[in-house]
Formats: sequence, C-alpha cells, structure tokens
Amino acid sequence: MLRVAKQIFWGPESPHFHDLVDARGPEWVALCLLVGVLALFGMIPGLALALVDTATIPLLARLPLP
Repeated sequence: MLRVAKQIFWGPESPHFHDLVDARGPEWVALCLLVGVLALFGMIPGLALALVDTATIPLLARLPLP
C-alpha cells in the first residue's frame, strides 16, 4: 500500500494527465479526511472491528456447527 501511495504522489508524471491541476481546497479536505481515518483505524483497529462485529456475529451464530 505504501508503494502504491509513493508511486501515485511522488512517482514520475504520466503523459496522460499532464493537463490536470494540483488538488485544491475541497480535494485536500477529502484527502486529509481519508488519511486521518486510515491512520486512526490503523492505530486503533478495534474501532472498525466493533462496527463489523455487530453485523457478523449474528450471521455467524446462524451457521450450523460441524
């Protein structure tokens, strides 16, 4: 994942996108929010797992045990 991010943000420029401008206000807000959420769930994965558990535990309880 870090290699992909490095290639996207600091890799060589692509000739296909040479006419695009850099990120502006709302795009930076979205980027910072995404990075913040990824960092938060990376450091404290229990926050995301608690949300997932509320849906998966009842489903797993319905499965027949071997």
